[in-house]
Amino acid sequence: MPIGEDLFRLTPMDLAVIRYQQCRLDFVQLLDQYVSAYPEAERYAFFIPNGILLGHRETRVNPYDPNSEHRSPYWYVTYAQGNIGSLLRFMPYYLDTVGFSRYMKYPNRPIRYIPTDKLLNRYNHGQSLAKTSCAGCTTSAAATSAATSACGKSTDKEAGSPI
Repeated sequence: MPIGEDLFRLTPMDLAVIRYQQCRLDFVQLLDQYVSAYPEAERYAFFIPNGILLGHRETRVNPYDPNSEHRSPYWYVTYAQGNIGSLLRFMPYYLDTVGFSRYMKYPNRPIRYIPTDKLLNRYNHGQSLAKTSCAGCTTSAAATSAATSACGKSTDKEAGSPI
């Protein structure tokens, strides 16, 4: 590879760190909550060559409010970047709903709950996900992130959180 060829090319991790720094937040601190935690919290971090997904099983309507009302379990995506169809395949097991928060792009928008089957049909062209647990998945856990600050102006559908 010639010197300087990748000089201005950023990895998914680089992009995440930069986005969070623009909001005066620390992506590495958020990542630590997923990779340095106990399995029972069901926090998952997935890295593929062109993307990152941080998510966990959640039952609170507002994952950032400890006093929030509860609802049926869903996958809460804390951060996603890259090809969402590729990342959805890593869901450790099937839950009926996936919740996305685009607080960095839309600060006043509540969490958007989308049926898992609708997402799979949209991004995987109808390919179903086995509704069982994944034997090869690694779990980790930690306290819920308190980062609910609003900023960022991502316009790329493949950058930042999906949908």
